[in-house]
Parts: sequence; C-alpha cells; structure tokens
Amino acid sequence: MKFIITQLLVLYLTTISYAVDEYADQCSQQTCLSLNIDEIDISKYINGTDEDRNEIALLFDKSFHNYGIVRLINHQVSSTNELFDKAKEFFSLDLKTKMNYFVDEFFGYKPSGSTSVANYNGEKKTTLSDSVECFLSLLDQYDNLPTEFQSIVPKYMNETKSVINSIHQIVDMALELDEDNSITKNYTNHDKPRFTLRIAKYLPNEQKINFGAHKDYLGFSLIENDHVSGLEIEVNNRWYQVIPKPNSLLLIGGEFIERWTNNYWISALHRVSSVTEPRYSAILFTAPDLSKIIDVLPCKKCLENHSSKKYEPVTGYDHLQSRDKAQAFNSNDDE
Repeated sequence: MKFIITQLLVLYLTTISYAVDEYADQCSQQTCLSLNIDEIDISKYINGTDEDRNEIALLFDKSFHNYGIVRLINHQVSSTNELFDKAKEFFSLDLKTKMNYFVDEFFGYKPSGSTSVANYNGEKKTTLSDSVECFLSLLDQYDNLPTEFQSIVPKYMNETKSVINSIHQIVDMALELDEDNSITKNYTNHDKPRFTLRIAKYLPNEQKINFGAHKDYLGFSLIENDHVSGLEIEVNNRWYQVIPKPNSLLLIGGEFIERWTNNYWISALHRVSSVTEPRYSAILFTAPDLSKIIDVLPCKKCLENHSSKKYEPVTGYDHLQSRDKAQAFNSNDDE
C-alpha cells in the first residue's frame, strides 16, 4: 500500500511539474511577468547636450545587448490615433473588397490565415495559421492605397521614418562606428532603403497564440499598438508580456541587427498571445537597399567575444525571401 501511495505521489508530482513547464512556455497575458523596458527620450537626444546623448547611447547599447528592446518617449509621432481610426474602417470592409488590394507576398492586403510566422526560419514549429489580417505599404509608393489610408499612411510613415533616422545616429554612437561604416551610411548611401509599414488587426480566437514566436527579418522595427495587450518578448528562455504605454513606441531589432553586430546585440524573439478583443498595431520595418550585402560591421564591441564572424554575408533580398517563403501558411502541410 505504501509503495502504491509513493508511486501515485511521484506520478502526481511529475504531472504537476510537466504542467508547470508546459504552462510557462504557453504563458498568457494574465500570468506572464511584465518586462521592465528601458526608456529612451528621443527629444532629449535631439535637443540635449553631448552628455545627454552619450548617456542615451550607453543605455541603448546596454538594452540591446541584454534584451533587444527599448521604449521611445517624446518621439513627435502625432498621427497614431488617426491611423488606427482609419485601420478600423478599412478592416471592417467585407473580405472581397479588401482582397482587391492584395498585391503580392510583400505588399497590400493579407487576410487572416495566410501565414504561420513561427515557421519563419524554416523549422516547422506549428501547423496553425496566424489569426491576424494586415495591410503592408512601402514608403513613397502610395498609388494603390485604399481610400481609408490615402492621407494618413504617408504622414505616419514620414513621421516614423524621422524617428528611425535619429535611432540610426544613436546606434552609430553606441557601437562607436566611424562615418564610413555607420548604420546611417548603410541606409543613406544607397538608392532604395526599405521602409515598410504593416498595419494589423489581431482577431479574437480560441488559439493560445494569435501570432507565432519569431524574430523580425530586417533592421529595426518601430512598433505602436492600441490599449490592448498581447505582445510578449522572450528573455533568457522565459516569456514576458509588454504592457502598452500611451504615447510611446517600442523598438526591437530584426535579424540584420544580429548580423551587423555579430550577435553582440539581440534580435528579440517575440509573439502575440491570444486576445479577447480586436487588437490594432502599426509596425515600421526598416532595411537598407535589399541588394546590399549584410555583413558584420567593423565594431570592436561586436568582435570582442567572437573573434570570427558568426554569419556568412547575404544580400538583404535573399534573406527576406527565404524568411517570407518559410512563414507562408500551407494548409496542405503534414500534421
């Protein structure tokens, strides 16, 4: 009898342990710890003293080395509310009307169920599609914008691009890059830098995850969402929720940031957990000319712990194409 009780106890404890581990991986908005994100005051960088700018560069360096994310305040992006109002108008249209604005895999309208972004790196992490619909627009290419977006999207993209220009200057200071090898020059010394705006509506569903765990593919991503929580970031193999904060932007690094810094800076793995009400977000994805070779920058900090390069050089286009192909949802995939 004692043996049976002991065995039952072991089985019970094993089951509890498994359940805790599984739940920790699935971490919901209600139970995840929230991440305390460092804040960068953009106005202080633009208008402050040299000492102010140096302090911001040091904080930026620490944040991206340890966590891969910062929160931006006093950023002068004023068109967010109007953008989300217009997004609600557009996404409320019937599917047939919205599909008139489908362009290709990179631009235009994308219906819910068209991606499984957790498969972005070629490993089959899930057979579930993402519960999100979105519209993607390229900077200065506005000919085919829906009526709802024609006035607001150009304004919002220009405002956020201005923020990114300041971010690149901070990066150059933080990594101690000279003018010839700077991030700023990577973006300005080529004909076609890539700035893509993704306006998204996350849809309530019965899945535990709305948008699978992934890293962004390109340079820095500038994120803004409404009051609805959902974004989660992985730090040291544990998921943390990112609490929305009014009048702020989030900045995370894509895989180019890891490649440029030889993994000295982190490209944060992130996802969107299930939502109980529609959630709207706007993300500006940035990249230099996609024909440019992405290679490790001559940055002392980037080579201190790794004397050799961890990545082979690759064109931005080849990298982006491989990621988009991997995450495209195929309903015929094997279970």
